[in-house]
Amino acid sequence: PRNALALYNLGLGSFLDGNYAQAEQYLARAASLNALDGDTFALLAESRIRLGNYAGAESDIRHAIQVKPYKPGYRRVLALSLEGQGKIGEAFAAAEEEARTNPSDAETQRVLARLREKKDNSQSDKKSRSR
Repeated sequence: PRNALALYNLGLGSFLDGNYAQAEQYLARAASLNALDGDTFALLAESRIRLGNYAGAESDIRHAIQVKPYKPGYRRVLALSLEGQGKIGEAFAAAEEEARTNPSDAETQRVLARLREKKDNSQSDKKSRSR
């Protein structure tokens, strides 16, 4: 298909089926046809996270946030992309921001708790090494 919506729908179907590589292909094509569709970039980012392409995912989700700055869930995806790159402090800040704007999202609360633990462990490791 050459229609961005049709490609998005194929990408969504592939994503829901767990075929993230195929989803990435469809969604990248859809994104190239419609740079103003934040949801396409966000789902592309989620596909890339599942494929281990965290830097690509970060780029995609930052674009989605630029297009739709207040869309619920986007900063949680940003947090996941940053976590995958080992940027725990930045990931925690993104998850905190998502939790402030979307406090009832259980998945965001789980991500935030995991990142808080990683952040705390990292800080205690640094303190014990500096002694």
